[in-house]
Amino acid sequence: CKKMLALVSMEMSKRCTDDLSAKEALMLKAFEADASNASIQDSLLDWLMDRLNTGNDENESVLISLLFTKHDKVPDELLPKLSLREAQIQQLAPSLSMKLADQLAQAKRGPEGASIAVVAAKAFDACGSKDDAQKAYIRAYHMDRRNEDAAHGVVESCSLASKTCAELRELTTKQQEQISKLEAEIQAQKERFTQMDSKSEQSNLSVVWTIPEADWKEAPGLFREIKAVSPQFGIGHGVTCKLTCSRCFTMNEVRMETNVKCAMSGEILVDSSAPVKFQEQDLSSRHDVKVGRCRGRPSKITVKFNSLRTQDNSITCTIKL
Repeated sequence: CKKMLALVSMEMSKRCTDDLSAKEALMLKAFEADASNASIQDSLLDWLMDRLNTGNDENESVLISLLFTKHDKVPDELLPKLSLREAQIQQLAPSLSMKLADQLAQAKRGPEGASIAVVAAKAFDACGSKDDAQKAYIRAYHMDRRNEDAAHGVVESCSLASKTCAELRELTTKQQEQISKLEAEIQAQKERFTQMDSKSEQSNLSVVWTIPEADWKEAPGLFREIKAVSPQFGIGHGVTCKLTCSRCFTMNEVRMETNVKCAMSGEILVDSSAPVKFQEQDLSSRHDVKVGRCRGRPSKITVKFNSLRTQDNSITCTIKL
C-alpha cells in the first residue's frame, strides 16, 4: 500500500510544472512512503540539489540524509553551500549529525562542527543514550574549546559519570558484604552437615529378621530350594528393602531387593556365624550375598548397613547411614 502511494505521489509530482512547492511536497510524500526506492531517492536528490543551488534550504536535512545514503558523506564541493541551520540539523539522526560534524572538522571548520556535535549530544541525551551524549560533547569540545555548550556538556557528563561510579562502588561494596555473609552461612551449613555425617557413621543402621519356621516355603524347581521372605522395611531417605533368604542343599544366600537402584555396603550375620561383608559399586535393585554353609535353616538374619548410594537425575549421592 505504501509503495503504491509512493508511485502515485511521484507520478502526480511530475504533473506539477507550475507549482514548485506542491511538486516538492509530493516528492517528499513519495520518499516518506518508500524511502528505499532508488528511483525516488535519485529524483528527490536531483530536485533538492537544484533547490540548494537557487538558495532554498527548506529541506536541507533530507538532502543531507540522501547525500550520506548515496556517498556516505557530503561531497566536498557541496559542503560550503549548506546553510547548516540548527533547525535542519535537529531533524537529522544524531549519528548522522556526528558524521557531518567530523567532516566539517576535517575541512578546518571546527566551530561549525562543534555546534553540530552539540546538537547531536542533546539528541543522544534526550533518547537516553548517556554514553553517546558524553562522547559527542567531548568530541565537540575537541573541535572548538571555546564552545560553551560543549564545555558545560563535558563537565556535566563527567560529573554524572563520577556519580554513577560512586553509586556502583557503593553497590559493589554492599553486594560483597552480602556475598561474604552467604559464604559464612554456607560454611556453617557445611560444618553442621559434617558433624551430622560423623554422628551417622558412628550409629550404623541394623535390621534384625527373625524367621519363623512356618515362613520357609519350598520353591518350585529341581534343586530342592526353600525360601523365606521378610516384611518390607525402610532403610532411610526414601529407600525400602525386603530380604529373601534361600537355602539350596547346605548353601545359604540372602537377597536384598530395593525399590530403587542403589549400591550398598555393610555386613550380614546369619544366626551366630561370622559376619559376611558386602560392598557394591554398581547401582542395582537386587543385591545377592552368599553367606556360606550353615547347619539347618537360619532362624535369625542381621543386616548392618554402612552406606547407601543412590542416583537421581544423573546426580549420584552417597548417604552415610
